[in-house]
Amino acid sequence: MKLLSKIIAVLILSIFFISGCKKTEGPKGDTGPAGPSGSASMQVTTFTTATVDWTLYSWPYNYQEAVLTVPGITSAVVTSGDVRVYMFDVATSSWIGMPYSFVTNQYSYKYKSGQVILNLTLSNSGSPANPGVQQFKVVVVP
Repeated sequence: MKLLSKIIAVLILSIFFISGCKKTEGPKGDTGPAGPSGSASMQVTTFTTATVDWTLYSWPYNYQEAVLTVPGITSAVVTSGDVRVYMFDVATSSWIGMPYSFVTNQYSYKYKSGQVILNLTLSNSGSPANPGVQQFKVVVVP
């Protein structure tokens, strides 16, 4: 019984303390600076390669290479931004993020100021055939 009395007393005191608290707000602060605009500053460009765009190299390994000119890749992007490349898959009508491997074909890319360099190699180190017409999407994130 004494325990029940103590619990009731604590509950009643708690109710008085809680009801006695009022929420007060201070003055409204200054508006902060605008943040980055997010995706509005991204650049998305689609390229279609042709057979003549690919060059076969045999050193230091066998590979096909195509160079895409992308003026949006500045030195600032290379230093602190990002570049993503996607390849269009005609069979599924979808974009595939690179690097991408399918059976023996391995597509990869690298980038530098003003360019994306696409590479096609074979997993068996053989000489890859010219991939011809392919679609690529380049996303530049400053």
